[in-house]
Amino acid sequence: MTSIEKRINTVLGHDLVLDFYESIEKCRGQLDCINGHPAKSNQTQAYYDGYGERFDIEQNETHWSEQ
Repeated sequence: MTSIEKRINTVLGHDLVLDFYESIEKCRGQLDCINGHPAKSNQTQAYYDGYGERFDIEQNETHWSEQ
């Protein structure tokens, strides 16, 4: 396998799977926040990133709707 083939395999294989997994984890965090569930313990960083991003959005919407 040439170095170019290895790079293509890495980009289309392993990295794509990791990006997909991280996206799913981020969505799980966002959904928990949207549904009013507390953040679960021992989750991935992507989960906490999604939860935190959605929490910020919810707080900003509440702040601006109260003014």
